[in-house]
Amino acid sequence: MTAGNSVRVVAAGDHFVLPSLITRAVEHEVERARVTELRLGWPLEPFGPVAEVQEASDAEDEMIEALAGAEVLVTQMGPVTEKVLAACPDLKLVVVCRGGPVNVNLDAAKQRDVRVCFAPGRNAAATAEFTVGLMLSALRRIPRPMTRWPGRAAGRARRTTRTSRAVWSWRTCPSGWSDTGRSAAGWRGCCARSGRG
Repeated sequence: MTAGNSVRVVAAGDHFVLPSLITRAVEHEVERARVTELRLGWPLEPFGPVAEVQEASDAEDEMIEALAGAEVLVTQMGPVTEKVLAACPDLKLVVVCRGGPVNVNLDAAKQRDVRVCFAPGRNAAATAEFTVGLMLSALRRIPRPMTRWPGRAAGRARRTTRTSRAVWSWRTCPSGWSDTGRSAAGWRGCCARSGRG
């Protein structure tokens, strides 16, 4: 990545993280980027183990073709295997748009002096939302009728004499102080700020 020259970047997205989103982000941050887009099949095509990496799209040949002469790869599901790295000697940086680089052979990248970056905590907001949803479900005893009376018709009302505490009355942080815990605590704080707490 020589000063004054453009940097060739491959935005290997999929049908969830679109290549166009990656391209816009790269062009916003890198003044002299020449971006080539590649769309992988996930989630329309399942991911899984590819060669020696886990959780990748089965697209080694497509990656090799797209990476010809590229210095940077930004991807979510692209397989960065020994085969891909061996075929792409110009590659200097792999950016993985996930919480961990499970689709990258880190040992092979290190041997070739290819830097690998990833996004720890990327799923923290979604995990916090799911956690809050589970807490609300448990708090309101939503799953209980489904398990206590398996023979009853779906949708029939039942009487209860028990009520539960409101979310904003909770005094604990649901998940500790991880990224997810802080996000979930933010939801709880939102309830408190609504004038109900």
